[in-house]
Amino acid sequence: MAGDFERVTLCSDGKYRWVYEKDLYHDLSVLFLVIKIFGAISVFMGFFILILDRDVKAALFLTGTMFVVMAVLSFLGYFVYALMMGGSYCVTFTMDERGVEHAQHAKQVEKTTAISRLTVLAGALSGNPTAAGIGLEVRTRMYSEFRRVRYLSLDRRHNTVHVDGNEVYAPAEDLDIVWEFIRAHCSRAECR
Repeated sequence: MAGDFERVTLCSDGKYRWVYEKDLYHDLSVLFLVIKIFGAISVFMGFFILILDRDVKAALFLTGTMFVVMAVLSFLGYFVYALMMGGSYCVTFTMDERGVEHAQHAKQVEKTTAISRLTVLAGALSGNPTAAGIGLEVRTRMYSEFRRVRYLSLDRRHNTVHVDGNEVYAPAEDLDIVWEFIRAHCSRAECR
């Protein structure tokens, strides 16, 4: 799927382009991020119960139970998603002085749209508006405008530059080029 731009390439229009294929079975960073988010939600709910009921045992039980259930569901859902996507997440990046676009590869957009529709349908049939809403929220394109970026961080282990809520992946041999370019164009950003 990677095609012509497996490496970061400066094109004739002055934009950098590349395609990155992330192995969903070997790089579980997305799964762990989802589990961390649910962990934070579980702790918040437990704290809320503690404030309302002042029952430490109930709060701890709720926090633990919620976290375990969410972690198991996240784990199963992630691997079902990985299986449906053929084990990879393929992204096309376009970057210039103004920002970087993260767009899911055209061949995977169809699969993502189908998964999104199934999620909406399952949520509607089960009477779960949250699940239906999650299906509606699926995005296949994200754009980070450099002048609005508040924080940046580099994760060499996963070949990732975190740009606010967006993740920019690059081949290991080009990661420093992408990192330095983004950092140079995000004058307001805090680097972590």
